[in-house]
Amino acid sequence: MQIPNNLIAYLESMPEPHIVCDRHYTIVAANAAYRRQYGDGKPLVGRRCHEASHHSPMPCDQAGESCPLARSLISGQRERVVHLHHTSSGESYENIELSPIRGSDGEIAWFIEKLEPLPGARGLAGTQGLLGRAPAFRHILELVARVAPSDATVLLQGESGTGKELVAQAIHE
Repeated sequence: MQIPNNLIAYLESMPEPHIVCDRHYTIVAANAAYRRQYGDGKPLVGRRCHEASHHSPMPCDQAGESCPLARSLISGQRERVVHLHHTSSGESYENIELSPIRGSDGEIAWFIEKLEPLPGARGLAGTQGLLGRAPAFRHILELVARVAPSDATVLLQGESGTGKELVAQAIHE
């Protein structure tokens, strides 16, 4: 099935990195922002999303992370996750929003994936802000990404030295 040209034009108009993937994780379109962020000199179209962003030969759900594409295939709905990605400026935690696109037959044909960096969170030592790789850390980042755009009041509790101020700064940023 051919991707509509207006969908590709829509992607190119978006300032955040966006791709369109098929049901088999294959990138079928990428906007300029995605090409800048994840392009490593190799073409992106035709590669798998996990190869481009994770530098991994296997889908993220097989590598210990939650895969929004696999989850969306099951739920049929938009899915959100936080992943540690390899970008042109190093490792960065990204808030990923993946939306299914249905074909004329009503079945999911593609997925639009939008990526936004989470300020203040990194996977490598030697950087400022939140730092970690564990599943519990990724869960906290997903909560930060969910509450940050809202006007909700947030109460952070924990022992002294556990990073409450860093989490508050990440929410603020």
